[in-house]
Amino acid sequence: LIGIDTSLQGLRHIKQTLSDASIVPICMNANALAFSIESFDLITISNSIHHFNNYTNILDKMVTTLKSDGHILINEMVSDKQTETQMTHVLLHHWWGEIDTECGIVHHPTFSQQNLIEMNEHALLKTIDVQEITNLDENPTDTETIDYL
Repeated sequence: LIGIDTSLQGLRHIKQTLSDASIVPICMNANALAFSIESFDLITISNSIHHFNNYTNILDKMVTTLKSDGHILINEMVSDKQTETQMTHVLLHHWWGEIDTECGIVHHPTFSQQNLIEMNEHALLKTIDVQEITNLDENPTDTETIDYL
């Protein structure tokens, strides 16, 4: 397993937290992925999309490092279809984003589910499987698979 992040502190934390796992932490910017074409069977990105100014370019680079039968798993908080409690967290996250932005840190408001789907359509992903999880202790409450030709 390879984990990339721009933060050395974050990578150290992951290595300490998951010390039994065989994870290779690499400090790297997603804008400059230094991996060969078709290197990975699975690429995951978690709660990061709203921290990129050029998400579509980064996704394009990710796709080139993916094997032809590989998969991309995107985990991202969305701003719509939320319970009242979840919406409180979304609004708080947006407030943090405004503070980060004022400090020169890229932190956009979270996207809607439809925004995320539209951002990923251009990458020729054949199927986008959308799962809404309202409580992490429960199974997904609704699953919708959208096929693109």
